[in-house]
Amino acid sequence: MQLYHVWFSTKIRQEALQDERRDFVLSSFQKIAADHAIDLIEAEAQFDHVHMLLRASDEPELSRFMMLLKGISARELFLDEPDLRLSLRSLAFWQKSFGRRPVPEDQLETVRRYIRTQLDRPLRHNE
Repeated sequence: MQLYHVWFSTKIRQEALQDERRDFVLSSFQKIAADHAIDLIEAEAQFDHVHMLLRASDEPELSRFMMLLKGISARELFLDEPDLRLSLRSLAFWQKSFGRRPVPEDQLETVRRYIRTQLDRPLRHNE
């Protein structure tokens, strides 16, 4: 099983991951991972994007895991907040794609620390 560092953002990088919504999404990821046997090692959200560390056997399995994590979490969020689509002016919560990079086993703790400390870094606009 390969480790992957994965990142993705909200649709058009809207700053929609704050306070209770951030907590809701992170909790949703944990539940989805447990329900679908996804080895989600770490996840953190900052304002408009998410970083995750997870294991998958290959790229197709990683894509399936991301479809489940992003799709189910968005559906649950829209059910919890029916007016959210109107306020975001979008039918989607997450951007379509995601970034990923394989992580060697010896870098596991470094990447975990990087993900855990997302909120310690200042928000960078217009990257």
